[in-house]
Amino acid sequence: MNINKEIIQLNLSNIKVEYLETCSSTNKILKNSTDKIDILLITNEQTSGVGRLNRNFVSNKGKGIYMSLLVNKEIDLKLISKITPITAVVVSNSINEFIDEPTYIKWVNDIYLKNKKICGILVESVINNNKLDKLIIGIGINVYKQKFDEELSLKASTIEDLTNTKISRNELIISIMNKLKYALDHLDDISYMQEYVSKSNLINKEVVVNYNEKDYNAKVLDITLDGELVVQINNEILSLNTAEVTKITF
Repeated sequence: MNINKEIIQLNLSNIKVEYLETCSSTNKILKNSTDKIDILLITNEQTSGVGRLNRNFVSNKGKGIYMSLLVNKEIDLKLISKITPITAVVVSNSINEFIDEPTYIKWVNDIYLKNKKICGILVESVINNNKLDKLIIGIGINVYKQKFDEELSLKASTIEDLTNTKISRNELIISIMNKLKYALDHLDDISYMQEYVSKSNLINKEVVVNYNEKDYNAKVLDITLDGELVVQINNEILSLNTAEVTKITF
């Protein structure tokens, strides 16, 4: 199912839709944009897709949704940290409109289906003089059946592979963007963070967490409404906002 820029544009208001058949990275391109309007850049393939912590995000041609939204609006800097979890809630809910299986969120930015990662989110902000100058929200979703290398296939899969459902990328993009635009106008709505916590696949799980460049065995106790991961490491309880969960040991 091909991406149709015109159909997507007709169903989105106050967002300029741009499409490239292939590009390096939608986030990278929009970070260099000087436009002062909201732009959604979609591509059919990324040659240098980027995930969180500068990791590579596999973006095979015609197999997924690879898009970034350039947001030009005033946002309180205190709310910036909530954009990643709120985007995760939006994407999770949109995917669940098209499949019967529930999706879950792995703190802080990954969407899981049947214990496999199907989506990653990368939010980048540019701040000048204590004011938000630019916000880019990147979303990559593994939609259609595809082959991953042996290492990646242990933790990642696609919506079609896991559900045998071939959904329309156009319809999913439209759903996500309309929900996301609304959410960005309601970042202080506590229900988003409450839903983020309820969708977590980590609470009460044993994990390996990388914190201050060291790996620790930990138990996840909770996620706060500010998006911090509450863990127990040995006998110490910590609230983390910059760590990385590298493994779920169950």
